[in-house]
Amino acid sequence: MRSPQLAEEVAQSTFLKLAQHARQLAPDTILSGWLYQVTRRLASDVVRREARRQMREQIATEMNAMNATAADWTHIDPLLDEAMHALDETDRAAVLLRYFENKTLRELGQALGASENAAQKRLTRAVNACHCHLQLAEGDRKSKLAVPCLTYMALQCIGTGHET
Repeated sequence: MRSPQLAEEVAQSTFLKLAQHARQLAPDTILSGWLYQVTRRLASDVVRREARRQMREQIATEMNAMNATAADWTHIDPLLDEAMHALDETDRAAVLLRYFENKTLRELGQALGASENAAQKRLTRAVNACHCHLQLAEGDRKSKLAVPCLTYMALQCIGTGHET
């Protein structure tokens, strides 16, 4: 971990976990081993969270810099329609349910007859396929506006590991 502030956050969280779970630890628990495992897990979570935050900030900056107008979106619409049409029926349904009907991953899984985890994987795969389709069309400046939108959607697929 390269950030002293994030390292401090992990250290504080680790000792907070110790305080919360001290009574639950078995008498033969090797404390240094327990602390190592908790620290490792928390550090991993912090690194992932920080990477997602930085990606969201980068995408927001790119989208603000592009300053898309209504005329730009009229050029993007056909590209997005084409990317959606290129998906198979189940992948298209996953994207539509999640982003147009605002279904949770749990509800998406139920609608597709799959687990929440399988629904998240399908959704991520579908968004990535749309992203790739748009990157192929990126010779046109207008299609570049759609790529950050789909990247943001992909980040939402990844989420925080919690129900969204």
